[in-house]
This record gives sequence, structure tokens and C-alpha cells, in this order.
Amino acid sequence: MRQEVPLGQADADTPTPLPPERPDLPEVQPAAPVPPPAPAREAGEGVVEPDPEEVDEEEAQDEEAQEEEAPDAEALAEHALAAAAALRRPSYDEAKTRICEQELRDAAVEFSVVEPIGEDDPHCGAERGVRVSAIAGVRLEPAVTARCEVGLALAQWTREVVVPMALLYLDDEPTVIGTSGSYECRARRGGSNNVAFSQHAFANAIDIASIAFAKRPSMPVMPPSEKSDDTELFQAAIRGGGCAYFTTVLGPMTNAAHADHLHFDMAERRGGFRLCE
Repeated sequence: MRQEVPLGQADADTPTPLPPERPDLPEVQPAAPVPPPAPAREAGEGVVEPDPEEVDEEEAQDEEAQEEEAPDAEALAEHALAAAAALRRPSYDEAKTRICEQELRDAAVEFSVVEPIGEDDPHCGAERGVRVSAIAGVRLEPAVTARCEVGLALAQWTREVVVPMALLYLDDEPTVIGTSGSYECRARRGGSNNVAFSQHAFANAIDIASIAFAKRPSMPVMPPSEKSDDTELFQAAIRGGGCAYFTTVLGPMTNAAHADHLHFDMAERRGGFRLCE
């Protein structure tokens, strides 16, 4: 038979279970107070303006730095000229030059030594050259200033081509060779827009404008006409004969820049190539 136990008695006899222990929780720090919003400022209020003198000094320093970094136009141009001159400048051999001068003396060429040529031209001129005034009784007017090799080639051309061709075609003797150019520090005529020195710049070229004779009028160099005469045949002969002594021969048949003269030079080319036009 079931016996009922009073409620108060059961609670007193049975122990009351305790709740499980909780892990320690970190202490919560109080939030920092939020500062009140700053009051609105008037335009320009509290703004520190830069010192104008300091700004000017900084700008000047920046400009100087840019100028130092930027390439100098004059220096670049000078470098381009030096490189262009080095490409076309003929080689110089003092021993060969002395031998050449002796050959001029042996050929009874009237000349004087010029050393150096173009002293005031940094990219032009020659270490040593000659000033030739007469060859085999034929005067050069004006006298030409050139490297000895050019003077020797001119002497050979005059003695072995001009004199005999004048006798053959004109039955006359040349007395004066009119020149229109020798040493001159300048660029090449009729060339491109790039920097290119003429062989005249290195005293390595001469120009012939006319030839005077003992009996007939002077013959100017000019383009040939449709009807060739003895004078034109003579001009063609001496132009072609120049190719045996000079490495470059240009004239009225080349271009308009050489319509009134014969250009002779001793330019050095690969493989000994010669230009005869």
C-alpha cells in the first residue's frame, strides 16, 4: 500500500543539487566618452599658409634638378658633330705625308707646307697639308690648301691629263686652272638633312671651275650641250681622266650642286671603292 510523504518532509531529507560553476568572464571596460563635435570654423580660420619664400626656394630647387637631369642641347649637338666628323675624316700618317711632300718637290710643284690646316675648327681641318700655287708651269688661281695626297693627285692629273688633252683636242696649252674651293669647314652639298661633313672640311677635296689657255678664251666648266664641240670633248676627257687619280669625281652630269665645277676628292671607302660621275 502506497504511503504518501508530506511535501515539507521530503524537501528536508533530500539534498538540493547545486548549479554547475560558470567560467570566469572578462571584465567589461567602460566605454570611453565620445568627445563632443568640434564647432564649425570660419573659412580660412586655423589654416597655416605656407611661407612664400620657402615655396619659391623649393620651386627653384625643383627647376635646377630638372635642368641637371635634362640633356644639354649644345652638348648633344657637339656630340653629333664629333661623331659625324669621325665617320668621314681621312686617316693621317706622318711618314707618308713627308714622302708625299718630297714627291711634290721632285715634280717641281710650287707649294708650301701648312701645319695644321684649320686650327680654329674643332671638327674640321687636317694635321698637316700643303698650299699649291703652280704645277708644271700651270698656275692655280687661287692657290689651293689641301692634304698632300690631294695636292699630289692634282699635280699628276694636271701633268698627265690636262696638258696632253688640251694639246689633243684644242691644240693649245693650259696656263691657269681656276679653282673655286679647297679647304672649307662645311657640310656636304646636295646631301641629306643629317649631319654630314664635306671632304672639303678635312682639306681632302678641291673644285675646278675653269681652265685658261695660251691662245683661246678661258673654258668654264658647264653642262654639255646637245651639240658637242672640241671644248666639251676636252671637258669630258679631263673629268673622266680625274677618276684615275681621285677616289671621287663629280661634275655637271652629277647634279645641280656641281653644275659649274668639277669636284675631286680622296675620300676613303671600304674596299677601295671609287665614285666617278
